[in-house]
Amino acid sequence: TRKVGNAAVRNRIKRQLREHFRLNRHQLKHTLDINVIVKKAAAAITSTEMIDSLNQFFEQLSAINDKKELSYIH
Repeated sequence: TRKVGNAAVRNRIKRQLREHFRLNRHQLKHTLDINVIVKKAAAAITSTEMIDSLNQFFEQLSAINDKKELSYIH
């Protein structure tokens, strides 16, 4: 949303999210729909910090065996 930076910042965040998913979706055990809600602080973090955060998120997802546990992860 417009709450997170200007269009260039929002587009950078979207590109990074999509690319990380494209490169790492093989780690996921289940077929999932993933909705990412970006907070205002995301506009200020570096690419390295975002990648670290996404890696941690994917590790959490891949560690879960039961789809019922996937309803909410933050």
